[in-house]
Amino acid sequence: MIVGLQILAMEKLISCIPEIMYDEHQYSHLIHETLSFHTDMISLHDYPTDEASCIHVLTAEEPFKKWIIIEKKCKRYITQLITHWLKYPLHKFSSVFLVTLSKGIARIYAFAHF
Repeated sequence: MIVGLQILAMEKLISCIPEIMYDEHQYSHLIHETLSFHTDMISLHDYPTDEASCIHVLTAEEPFKKWIIIEKKCKRYITQLITHWLKYPLHKFSSVFLVTLSKGIARIYAFAHF
């Protein structure tokens, strides 16, 4: 049953990636959801890691190239943002803001491997 669900998810990815990968916001969301699905399949349902999975679809040549481009843009944007903020004394920012910022960055990089 779990294998059938994985195959269904892979077929859906194969059919929708060609359209979605040109909208970076939607594609980024698709990647995040696919990685979450993959993690759940392995950790909650003992899906074998040596079987075909949605990750295989995302790591095909074209989808993977686009994924890397998006990750590099995101990394560059966050680096620029942090560099800009570091020009100001930290006491100008509330502790709530700094905690929220660090949690947001951690969420963004949760699945990134640079």
